[in-house]
Amino acid sequence: MNINLKNRKYLIALPALAALFIALIPTIKYQWPIGWDIIYHVQYAQVYAQYGFTLTDPQLNAPFGRKIAYLPFSIF
Repeated sequence: MNINLKNRKYLIALPALAALFIALIPTIKYQWPIGWDIIYHVQYAQVYAQYGFTLTDPQLNAPFGRKIAYLPFSIF
């Protein structure tokens, strides 16, 4: 299957735009600020994106970092 460059750009852009609109729903629907749980999820996502899989948050409580209270996956 040969996908030309123009269609390939759409394949990348459409899921990104869909995720943006889904993320905007709570922002537009509710008038109060974002809760702390969402702020922590964003913080942990930034840590995992920058440092990979880690059990401590090196951006907080220097020099050792803050222990992450839960893992990004569940073990069953």
